[in-house]
Amino acid sequence: MRRLNRQQLFKWSLIFAGWTLFAFFYASQALFINSYRENRLIWWRVLTWDLVFCYLWFLLTPVVLRLTFTTNLFPIESRAPTIITIRESISNRAETAATFLLRRLFF
Repeated sequence: MRRLNRQQLFKWSLIFAGWTLFAFFYASQALFINSYRENRLIWWRVLTWDLVFCYLWFLLTPVVLRLTFTTNLFPIESRAPTIITIRESISNRAETAATFLLRRLFF
């Protein structure tokens, strides 16, 4: 097993922190949207599930990066980084649908 040097450890710490911040943001959005409903969500449950989902994505990050940089299947285009591609849009919708369904099952 290969050890991580300081630069790699710093990079993966930033990626982990980014996924954690994304989970907090996503949880805050869910709680804010749901605050107007009669049956309110419990904040720690929402945060727990969002952290679980984001940490699963954190674990998949090396696979995604490997596919991005070793194959030409999912290239990162530097020409237009602000334009959302169809692939990203579909994956965002799939993640939203999966999160919605799992929340309906467990809440």
